[in-house]
Amino acid sequence: MHPEPTLLRAGVPLGLIGVLAIACILAALWHWRRRVRDTNRALQQVHAELRDSQASFRELFLNHNAINLIVDPASGSIIEANHAAARFYGYTRKQLRRMRIQDINTHSEAEIQSAMQQADAGARVHFEFRHRLADNSLRDVAVFSGPIRVRGRLLLHSIIHDVTTEKELERELVQAQKLETIGRLASGVAHDYTNILGVIMGYAELALHENQQEEIGEYLREITLAAERSACITRRLLAFARNDSAQQPQVLDLNKAIHGLLNMLRRLIGEEVEIRFEPAPELWPVRVDPIQFDQVLINLCVNARDAIKGFGTITLQTSCITAEQKQDSDLPEGEWVEIAVKDTGCGMDKTTAGRAFDPFYTTKEAGKGTGIGLSTVRNVMESHGGRIDLHSHPGQGSCFRLTFPRALDNELVAREQEPRIPHGKGECILVLDSLAASQRMIADMLMRLEYCPLLASTPEEALQYTTRHDTPHLLICDTAMEGIDMAALLHEMQLRVPGLGVLFISGHGKDYVKRAGLCAEGRNYLHKPFSYPQLALRLRQLLDTGEKHTSL
Repeated sequence: MHPEPTLLRAGVPLGLIGVLAIACILAALWHWRRRVRDTNRALQQVHAELRDSQASFRELFLNHNAINLIVDPASGSIIEANHAAARFYGYTRKQLRRMRIQDINTHSEAEIQSAMQQADAGARVHFEFRHRLADNSLRDVAVFSGPIRVRGRLLLHSIIHDVTTEKELERELVQAQKLETIGRLASGVAHDYTNILGVIMGYAELALHENQQEEIGEYLREITLAAERSACITRRLLAFARNDSAQQPQVLDLNKAIHGLLNMLRRLIGEEVEIRFEPAPELWPVRVDPIQFDQVLINLCVNARDAIKGFGTITLQTSCITAEQKQDSDLPEGEWVEIAVKDTGCGMDKTTAGRAFDPFYTTKEAGKGTGIGLSTVRNVMESHGGRIDLHSHPGQGSCFRLTFPRALDNELVAREQEPRIPHGKGECILVLDSLAASQRMIADMLMRLEYCPLLASTPEEALQYTTRHDTPHLLICDTAMEGIDMAALLHEMQLRVPGLGVLFISGHGKDYVKRAGLCAEGRNYLHKPFSYPQLALRLRQLLDTGEKHTSL
């Protein structure tokens, strides 16, 4: 016989048990529904707050006065742009969202991609570029970038500041500083030229009175070497003085570059301060703009001289290093060339050294320093993928260490190979030059190279050759002829002789030729004075490729 349930033994009927069970279930359902309702209300409130937050942040992004872009670092595509960006670039936001950052950044694809990778990794947030606007004008910009994650997608948020005015002011101050430096060099350069001209005149006199062919040849070689030294001095001065921000990097042996600059530095620094050069043997090559390198070294040496206050020493040391050798530095892996510029000056305290590279910061008296020298040095180093470090203590002098990434050795080898002198195939070359001596010299070179020279001293004479049977294949013209609209003349000549090639020759820098509206680039420009092999190579490059003046 089964025992009866406890409730039944207590006299509780089965129906009441069912009611109690249902009541418990209903109560549980009611509490569950209430919790669900409260949760839904909380979620709705969170969603509302999130929508408000997103709307606020979107409003902040779109209407912020600073230029804001959201960029995909993988492709460079502009994902979003604010109203300030549209106003600055001159495109609508819709147009910007169809563009890539490469469409407005004038730097190379590799440089842009490298910058985005650095920003993506958080290694660097500040970059300086030049951006092209819708009207084709260029503006200098400072870009601050950092990674953000949107719906699981990694993007870059870039805030862009227009620094064109500041950069122009900085360039003007740098130019004024250059001209001041050249003024200091004037007496020393005049002394150098006197010595060189003495050599040229002396050997020329000996050659005129010598009957032995071997001796005449030796005298002429000495004249050529002396003339090359004077041309080198002129090129350095003109290039250093030019107001041209475009880099023209070359593969250089910095030992040779420094050695070639020592005389100029000694003239500039004065006799009280000794300059010592300690070159490392077999120094690795680097890729650098030689004029900007001169500017860096001159700035550092002038600063060192000002810090010495009397007699002292500036020591220049070169060395080959690797990141493993620089344990106290954050130098990236790889091989580097280092230049140390040490002085026995007054040194700097920690506060001064920490601000030494800030633009317009100077400890010099009013009127004796612009405060942009070291800032310019740092910008030049960073633009070449290098860096500059400062170590200084009061009373112990200062040491600036410049590090450049090593260039490939085969680039330097290829550059140092003696070029073969190619000859002509009887082509007619028209020489337009108002200076008779220069015109005759070029004509003699052309005949020796087996070309047929045609000579003109005026535009009218040049145009006459377009109607003769000996129509020129290429025109060599000096860009410094007074009173001539060279661009208009070339336009007329190329209308008459389609496909006419042009080689510009000029004693001015290439930037001067560009400003004259001639847009000389690469192979269609030759700087005076040029050598016989240089002219031969340039002519064949132009004639064999069929290049012509492209700006007309």
